Amino acid sequence: MDISVIIPLYNAEKYIGRALESCLQLSEVGEIIVVDDASPDRSAEIVKSYAAKDSRIRLLNHPDQGNHGAGASRNLAIENALCEFIAFLDADDFYLPHRFEKDKEIFATKPDADGCYNAIGAHFYSEQAKQLFEKHFSKYKDLTTVRTEALPTPENLFAGLTGQIKDYGYFSLDGLTVKRESLLKIGLRMNENLRLHQDTDFIIQLAWHCKLYPSEISQPTAMRGVHDENRIIHNYVKHRIEKSQNRFKLWDSLYQWALKEKLETEHLHYLKGKRDYFRLSTKARLNFWTFLKEVISNPGILKSRSYPEIHFLFLEKYGTLVAVGLFKLRNLFVKK
Repeated sequence: MDISVIIPLYNAEKYIGRALESCLQLSEVGEIIVVDDASPDRSAEIVKSYAAKDSRIRLLNHPDQGNHGAGASRNLAIENALCEFIAFLDADDFYLPHRFEKDKEIFATKPDADGCYNAIGAHFYSEQAKQLFEKHFSKYKDLTTVRTEALPTPENLFAGLTGQIKDYGYFSLDGLTVKRESLLKIGLRMNENLRLHQDTDFIIQLAWHCKLYPSEISQPTAMRGVHDENRIIHNYVKHRIEKSQNRFKLWDSLYQWALKEKLETEHLHYLKGKRDYFRLSTKARLNFWTFLKEVISNPGILKSRSYPEIHFLFLEKYGTLVAVGLFKLRNLFVKK
């Protein structure tokens, strides 16, 4: 098994050494492509020092030497990858020694597999980072994974990852291994217009186009580095409206893609409902009649598991009894 590991690099001088070392210890890693996204710290110099000792490390820059985001950096690396398989790693994360052990079994026993996915854990660099992470990501404090109880298959993965199957779970880009040929065949790349959530957008589209099998989903094969400067932490302590705007962009991207790919009506309605839910939640003010009109025009909003938050956000000002009464009415028409 010959793998190209892709690492986007930006302001990770404290962590990139550990990330590289975790890759270099693995015999399956044929090359490590690090894309410097105009990082202002010493990250690139550290990568160069490692590259001088191991020829498997390649350091790339964007043609204009600019900063274009993690999605564009990963796209550049995909275009330059040479190995049969591609895996991803963030610069402040690291692989565990058994990262690709079960992957080898999957590709050996499943000839139709385009890729597979694994669980990842969390490594906390400070107590403050741990507290923030567990506050906002309590269900992922031990593992970010697709749950074995959900009986994941390549056929139900898309529905599960989009939330159409309850308590399905999720996997991180650090846990994905995919055939380079499969990516080239479908032409899938990260959406560079999304500065956030481009990895989620990519994974969900990949689940639709490709056969992805569960690999090691019961224990971590990589660790997410959680620290005080971590982007995942800061994204979730932002103002509600800003968070909703980012989520709206994600689901709008998926909905537009679904229209282009002509997905089944059931999926289109669901994705439109998710998109419109987050569009509504970006509004600081919304009167009752406008809110009601939005819901009537797209009942899919009601099916969102996040709906209670937006319901009480906009309707409690009319009185708790009104809000609770309308919520109970909604539950009569929406399946659990």
